[in-house]
Amino acid sequence: MIDDGENRYSFDAIFDRNTSQADVYSAVAGRHIDAFFRGENSTIFTYGQTGSGKTFTMFGNLKEKTGYGIIPRGME
Repeated sequence: MIDDGENRYSFDAIFDRNTSQADVYSAVAGRHIDAFFRGENSTIFTYGQTGSGKTFTMFGNLKEKTGYGIIPRGME
């Protein structure tokens, strides 16, 4: 929780540039993908500044399986 006196912000997780795609998937997407395949509605929404890594988080490096992002990991 971050509180600057005027606004309060909470986060489920914060990742740095050294976080692996597998760690992001496990922390954020795994439960949503599992729910989807059980027939439940689920949404993963990426939001942020241009160039902040949204597309990379979702798709990753498609040339290397260890670099797969959320979408290819979920489909696998």
